[in-house]
Amino acid sequence: MKTIALNKKKESFILPIRPNLKTNFPLIPMEDYIQWVNKEGLPYDAWIRTHVKGGASIVKICKQSMFVEGTIAEWESWTGLVFQSSGKYLLPRLLNPITIDLTLNKGTYIEPNVWMQYDLTR
Repeated sequence: MKTIALNKKKESFILPIRPNLKTNFPLIPMEDYIQWVNKEGLPYDAWIRTHVKGGASIVKICKQSMFVEGTIAEWESWTGLVFQSSGKYLLPRLLNPITIDLTLNKGTYIEPNVWMQYDLTR
C-alpha cells in the first residue's frame, strides 16, 4: 500500500489493522492493549510494531470493525459448541468475547481494529 500511495503522489494513507497477538488477551480493552510496549519500547503487538517500524502511527481504534450476529443455532454450528447459558464466551482466534443471549436467541461478536496512518511527507 505504501508503494502504491507513493507512486500516486499521496501525502499519507490510513489503513485498518487487526492486531495479531490481541487474540491472546481477549479480555483486555483495545484502548489498553495498544498502549503495551516491549522491552525496546516498541508496540507489544507484532503487527502494530511492523507498521510502526514501517513509519505508521496509531490514529484511533475502530470499535466495530466487524459485527457478527446470529442465532444460537448458527453460533453452535459455526463454533461446534453448545451454549446452555447466556453470557460472554471466549473463543480461539477472536479479539473479544462473544455475547450469547438465550432469551433473545442471539449471539453477537464485535471486533475492533486499529487505524494506522502512514505520513509519506517525511
